[in-house]
Amino acid sequence: MLGRVDLVTEEKDSLTITDFKTSRGKWSADTVEEASSQLLLYSSLAGAFSPKKTIRLRFVVLTKTANPTVEQHFAELNPQKLARVKKIFERVWGAIQTGVFYPAPSVMNCSGCGFKQACAAWTGG
Repeated sequence: MLGRVDLVTEEKDSLTITDFKTSRGKWSADTVEEASSQLLLYSSLAGAFSPKKTIRLRFVVLTKTANPTVEQHFAELNPQKLARVKKIFERVWGAIQTGVFYPAPSVMNCSGCGFKQACAAWTGG
């Protein structure tokens, strides 16, 4: 797995893992919950090299509206959700290893995706 963390800040007793986002509208608690999977995986990795520190997960969101705002939202460090995210990751990786491929085209992600050609060539077989 390869990930790129936007920011990690260290204090005496804690690490805060921050992901910067832009949005067309303000984030709700549900949006924070839905977006937290990546931060949960980062928390698991950070905990491995800094086991005695409390891990905090934070989004800093720039809302691109007529009056832009910057807000911070903290995500819950939920062990059950982390376990679920890890299981999903394991299943997807297992499918990739066995050659199972399902395209997931996205206007936002296709330009930089390493599977762009495979996705375009997929015929459903």
